[in-house]
Amino acid sequence: MRELRWTDTTRRCLVSGDFARKGVGEAVSLARSADLLMSVGTSAVVYPAASLVEIAAQNDCKIAIVNPNPTDADPLADFVIRGEAGNVMPRIIEATTG
Repeated sequence: MRELRWTDTTRRCLVSGDFARKGVGEAVSLARSADLLMSVGTSAVVYPAASLVEIAAQNDCKIAIVNPNPTDADPLADFVIRGEAGNVMPRIIEATTG
């Protein structure tokens, strides 16, 4: 498994140096091979980005959705966390990185 580490100031992966935002083609490729896909702060209705959850689900990827409201992708998720991304994500990062 490839571990990605992010910083708040650089918005870059400390392993690869890539920017956090990827092109859709690369995102699709990553969704096909990911162990975990987190859909954070999106309604999951704008395509092609919304298709990433569907692609990941078809490839036995665990899916976590963080959003204050229900989304169309919720039925595909293994974990659904209700809340604002700005409040929830720091807690997830702290809990998983110590």
